[in-house]
Amino acid sequence: MPNNQWTTYWSRAQRGLGLIPTPCLKHQHMTLKAIPQSHMLRLRFAAFYETQPIEITNVYLSDSHNHYRLFFQGQEKVTLKPQDACWSDGIDIHEMNQSALTLDYDIVVSPDYHFVSGFERMDYDVFKEAPQQIYALNSIELQGSLKGCLCVFGDSIVEQGNYTRILQEKAMEKGYSLINLGLSGNRLLRQIECVDLQDTDNPEITQVLTQKVYQNISIDKQCFGISGLSRFIKEAKECHQVYQYIIAIGVNDLYQPGTFCALMSELPTLEDMQKGYMSLSEMIQDIPTLWCEITPFINNPHCTKEKEERRQQINLWLNQTMNQTVCFDNLTKEDMNEDGLHPNLLGGKKMAKEIEKCLNI
Repeated sequence: MPNNQWTTYWSRAQRGLGLIPTPCLKHQHMTLKAIPQSHMLRLRFAAFYETQPIEITNVYLSDSHNHYRLFFQGQEKVTLKPQDACWSDGIDIHEMNQSALTLDYDIVVSPDYHFVSGFERMDYDVFKEAPQQIYALNSIELQGSLKGCLCVFGDSIVEQGNYTRILQEKAMEKGYSLINLGLSGNRLLRQIECVDLQDTDNPEITQVLTQKVYQNISIDKQCFGISGLSRFIKEAKECHQVYQYIIAIGVNDLYQPGTFCALMSELPTLEDMQKGYMSLSEMIQDIPTLWCEITPFINNPHCTKEKEERRQQINLWLNQTMNQTVCFDNLTKEDMNEDGLHPNLLGGKKMAKEIEKCLNI
């Protein structure tokens, strides 16, 4: 019997792409990989990092024979105000060739506006072909055979996909999707507030942020995203049929202070982080949740004795407070990238093995 509830099949965390020097393509075209057999599909578009309204129009889902227009409450187009999101109406796809679907849509903006809400495509996305930067699209949901989804919420270690790719395959084998809501540089408690250009050789940042210290960074320049607490409400809470959350955020709260993008005074106390995690827990409520302890970064040049002690304090508290936690302190220097911050492919495999033991499927 088909599942008549909407289940999130795929979603990605948006960021402000205002640092990308070229404007995005106004026509977005992408080819989907084969999707699980389903009878309905809908899309979510979002403008979480816009500073002006954008219009989504000419949305079509096509197979090798036919083109089907998607509507928004019966209308052919929708206008999204800055920081808004909306769902398309559901479209019947049970007679379509679901192994060969393409998605097209147009984004209409004022002539002088470079729209900025999007993400850089990764190979774990559901697209066989797509632009490298994808704008406005946020989620794909299905009605059909999926039993539910697992939602992984975190930072660049999640976004890089070294362990989520493995877990995606495991989840799909059991009839579930796995949602990667990782966002590079994202912190649980704070967004970027200033950038010290003396400490970065990134030409894209230097090109746009021409002052020595760029204060009060606007929403469209939030390349590391808004705080995880705010992002969870907009993104993770909007996933449907979640069977389990996997929370893996916090390392940047400790790592970033003292780097080019965060002042050392932004280093949170243990109590700050406790309050942040408890706020997430209250939002999650009764959905089973696996809390990932903060990964080690002791071999990174920005690690200090104070940061490492804080990391251990936080992890001990998580382990003693949350119902289910997983520890990754067994990641050795050989399992990390050269930056000493991000696990490499072998480290990702080790992480996936530990998390798989705790999956609620």
